[in-house]
Amino acid sequence: MEETTATIEESFRALDAGTEALNRVARTVAAETRRATKAAASGDLKTLNTATDKLRAARRDLDRTGEALVAAVQACEKTVGDRLGSGYLEEITRQVTSAGGEALPHEGQLLCHPSIVRVNTETRRVTIDGRAWKSIRPSALTAELLKRQKRPVASASKSEAFLEALHKVYRRIVRRDAPSLAAGGAPVPVVSLADIYELMTALPGTQRDYQRIDFARDLYRLDTSGTTKTRKGNRMRLVGSTGTKNRSRVLTFIAPGGREITYFGIRFGDPA
Repeated sequence: MEETTATIEESFRALDAGTEALNRVARTVAAETRRATKAAASGDLKTLNTATDKLRAARRDLDRTGEALVAAVQACEKTVGDRLGSGYLEEITRQVTSAGGEALPHEGQLLCHPSIVRVNTETRRVTIDGRAWKSIRPSALTAELLKRQKRPVASASKSEAFLEALHKVYRRIVRRDAPSLAAGGAPVPVVSLADIYELMTALPGTQRDYQRIDFARDLYRLDTSGTTKTRKGNRMRLVGSTGTKNRSRVLTFIAPGGREITYFGIRFGDPA
């Protein structure tokens, strides 16, 4: 069977047309049923015959439009199967950008700041920031992403909570690796953010729902929030990847505008 050339949105529009045609026939059936009921109650055989003739025609239309809708559903399912893993994120990108939003496919995901969209082709499930989204229709997903882009930036409380979590894991790693960190000679040790991510996602399955790019996105939000001090006054500093040879230890995020942001390490100073 040949691969379809229609987009997923076009397939859903065909379904829209099919359901509307079925609704028109259903409205005719309902109207003629009311007409026949009234004619039977009043003994109006002429009107009753007219109504039943129209109901017979409507039944034929109902069968025809119902079969057409079934075919449209099957065609839509095939298009989804063909396109979900190849071209779907690009289709969302075109819709978002044409509506004035910003979206960028990146490593099999869609970065639509502040959201990250992923597609599971096996389950035909779309997730936004790790949570299942109810629809795979591009226009519905686009509307949701645009709505999220218009929301105010994350509250300071969320940035503060994330900072506290980073500090807690940072302290744990510093205590665990104190001898090797001290050998580096820095009075305030720099801890790899990749190590922090691995410790924060140590539970089985956690990295599937909270991937490195999610962590990098949250770092970017924190970095741009202006929040730099813990509740106890420890000042945070994010360290870039300059001079780092092992790129697997570098966290990368694509900021709005397509600018690549990299993070390597983090340090927390003592309270002033």
